[in-house]
Amino acid sequence: MYLLRPKNIILIIVSLLWQFNAVAQENSDKDSLLSGLQLADVEVLAQRRTGSNTTSYTMGRMALDHHQMLNITGVSSLLPGGKTVNSTLVEDSRFGLRSAAGERGNASFGTAIEIDGVRLDNNGMMSETLGASTRGISSSNVESIEVITGIPSVEYGDISNGVVKVNTRHGSSPFIIEASTNPYTWQVSVNKGIRLMRHTKDGSVNLGTLNASFEHANSYKSISSPHTSYQRNVLSLAYARTLMYGANTFNIKAGMTGNIGGMNTSADPDAFTGTYTKERDNQLRGNLDFSWIYDAWRIGKLRLDAHGAFTSADKRIENYDNKSSASAQPMLHSMETGYYIAQEYSNVSLDAAGNYNGIILGPTGYWYERSFNDQKPQTWQGKIKLSLSSVLRKSKAESDAMPLHGEWTNNILLGLEYNTSRNNGRGLYYEDMQYAPSWRPYRYRDLPTMKNLALFIEDKVAFGRVQLTAGLRDDITLITGSDYGTVSSISPRVNAKYDILAGGIDHNGKAKPTLSLHAGYGKSVKLPSFQILYPREAYFDELVFSSPSTADNKAFYAYHTYASKAIRNQELRWQYSKQFDLGVEATWRGARLSVSFFHQKTMHPYQLVNTYEPISYVVSSTNAASPLASNSIYSINNETGLVIATPISGGTPVEMSQTVKKDYVGRDKYINGNPVTRYGLEWILDLPKLKFGASPKYGGATLRLDGNYYHYKAADYATIERKLIDKDAALLGYYVGTSTTSNGSVSDMCNLNATVTAHIPKVRLIVTLRFETTLLNYTSQRSFADDAVRAVYVTDKARETKQYHDCVPFNGQAEGYVAVFPKEYSVWDKDLQAIVREPFLEAYKKAYAEDEALYNQLSKLVNLSSTSYYLKPQRISAYYSANISVTKEFGKWLSVSFYANNFLNSMQTIYNSQTGLEQTIFDNHIANVSIPKFYYGLSVRLKL
Repeated sequence: MYLLRPKNIILIIVSLLWQFNAVAQENSDKDSLLSGLQLADVEVLAQRRTGSNTTSYTMGRMALDHHQMLNITGVSSLLPGGKTVNSTLVEDSRFGLRSAAGERGNASFGTAIEIDGVRLDNNGMMSETLGASTRGISSSNVESIEVITGIPSVEYGDISNGVVKVNTRHGSSPFIIEASTNPYTWQVSVNKGIRLMRHTKDGSVNLGTLNASFEHANSYKSISSPHTSYQRNVLSLAYARTLMYGANTFNIKAGMTGNIGGMNTSADPDAFTGTYTKERDNQLRGNLDFSWIYDAWRIGKLRLDAHGAFTSADKRIENYDNKSSASAQPMLHSMETGYYIAQEYSNVSLDAAGNYNGIILGPTGYWYERSFNDQKPQTWQGKIKLSLSSVLRKSKAESDAMPLHGEWTNNILLGLEYNTSRNNGRGLYYEDMQYAPSWRPYRYRDLPTMKNLALFIEDKVAFGRVQLTAGLRDDITLITGSDYGTVSSISPRVNAKYDILAGGIDHNGKAKPTLSLHAGYGKSVKLPSFQILYPREAYFDELVFSSPSTADNKAFYAYHTYASKAIRNQELRWQYSKQFDLGVEATWRGARLSVSFFHQKTMHPYQLVNTYEPISYVVSSTNAASPLASNSIYSINNETGLVIATPISGGTPVEMSQTVKKDYVGRDKYINGNPVTRYGLEWILDLPKLKFGASPKYGGATLRLDGNYYHYKAADYATIERKLIDKDAALLGYYVGTSTTSNGSVSDMCNLNATVTAHIPKVRLIVTLRFETTLLNYTSQRSFADDAVRAVYVTDKARETKQYHDCVPFNGQAEGYVAVFPKEYSVWDKDLQAIVREPFLEAYKKAYAEDEALYNQLSKLVNLSSTSYYLKPQRISAYYSANISVTKEFGKWLSVSFYANNFLNSMQTIYNSQTGLEQTIFDNHIANVSIPKFYYGLSVRLKL
């Protein structure tokens, strides 16, 4: 074999996030002098990325402008079967590819977002397990977006549900001034790309390009009272330069982006005087990228990429609220197990951090309470990649001897990646401990840093009509100073594509049909968030004594505090997904078809449960034989709970009588839930263009039919504990999956959209009319069980008497009320010091015949469905909405876009088979029923 290097061809190397290189021959034609809507072909919808061997879609700047995307999550509406959402920043939105809202399996958390190669890491956030927020990202500075819904390269880690790659503006450009408005939002932005030149006597030297962008956006929660609003103020700077020395090419990229914004209600005149909530959403991210490309004559093209980035956010919520109380109430701050009695604030001493280990007697009257919840997630990212690309061609003798012949390309990639995630926030705290309610500090900045080291290798081979990509990734997670230690996760991925019909041009100059198939399989691992790794300590407080009120209406309360360490599950396994992707693409006589089938199984999804342990404590009460005056001084023994009252006027101290109480204390624990299954079909059909005239300048109209079918199934079989406090005993029930009626669900949905796009280059006009329909909307709540009777049908008589022991077991056909039994139960027995589980149903039936008191207690562990139709399948009849978007250019400098969502203001009636009712779709809150309200917007772009 021998290597060939093409000669005398001008090449353009296009790099997208430096993840792949496409090489194309430069052509010169008359359209190169045209721009914008003057071009014969303009794309304003999502396009299937041709040449890729997995399912991937791209959307350019024209599509974003035409549909006026305020939040980049809006591009989900352009994907097959996507549904339009009205643009606003007040409601935060997250990407969740190939999933629906409210599902198990952390679909949003598993969707990765990268901006110019910088990963938006949400692992360091507490109080949520969601994907990264996108409302703080400037949409006006985005050049294109690629959405990978299939099997991504092994280069992408810490995912389980796809990748969204955002590319910002780069290169020289005129001043672009944009203003947009809709009923709830207005937005202004300025963008400029500058070519930096240095002029010398020998000529001009290109020093690269500098891009600057500024955007201000403001969204109101209500038109009638536009005082509660979210703002973003984004400033971006990006620098790029290319240097060439012989066979060496050097690329340098650097960028910095900051956002100052957030939610603010302080100007709302309808709020209580002086009260407000401020939600800070400040972000800073930067990146530095370097690449070296060596064009070796004999071995091919060698490329070295180095990427470094950081992200830092300041997400502090400040709340200023009015409080009042007619009597002094206890504010619990005890952080160690023991007995505590309330103290006057003037008598307590705070530690160096401003905290108090005890109970403070709160104020009376009116006061303001100021609290802060401070989160500062921060990540550092580093990546090094080495790739070798080579083109090989067989000699004629070799081609004759072997069936596969022609050009072979091979691209092998080796990489090393290192990321860290932490949270430098203080957590929840209060400005003044005198007014702080019951609360304990939990400082996020004291938590260990999560570090992840990844090694990956991938080889991409193309020969003839075949493309094959195979790779392996190993993620090594290190959490120093934690119970998790070091975790290693292997992720293999493979994609293949075969061109059955290669296309080309026939002898009449017409395009030949093309037909290709692609298939892929992969495993991807999602690292846990801090919310999962570090659940906070639990405190169980029980009132054990209350003194008589004093003359100024104060009573001194004593509590027993049980401080329980957070459960950091050493057996927790990292969540991962097994994905299969199969697709077909075809073109014929101007028509294009793309169909993709996917199957995804999320393994070991993160799930929050409660676990309980028995405790006992003493309760003190006033000694009836020695009544106390209201002016006594009370003290409590921290270990025994003995309360002693000493009269201020003198006299003998009196010990309070004591009784023993037993209870269960619950703690949060993250475990791995049962697998979640998703599969579906996506399709895009673009019919041939209908031309308005013989000349291309008159344009034409196209019709796109896109849609999807989506199936989801999930069930929880983990043991869920539920506590019930009775005056005589504390009971604990152990349920399958959950104590509620259903522990799983199945849903099916089918969406079909039709989009007509009319484009007239002569008048620089493009119009899209889009009909969005939902043909199938099916949801069924299920009560799954393994080897136990989880639920039973309840007759009217059993429901009135609350006697469920003889009811018929539930078989999945939901007609009437359903009661849920725990699988096991336990009682805090006086002679036992540990939990002993017993089968519930047998004991329940036996207690009915032999022990009425126990039967009544056990009956309280049985949960009855709230309605008689809760487990009945829900089918919603078909519904639709219609949207229109128009973009018009005026000369080379001005363009205007207008859109109207649901411009027919649909108020059709839909039928719900679960309830048997018909109701209007307007402002409907039935699960998975979503059409936008009538909404419109206008944007103006000026190029100078």
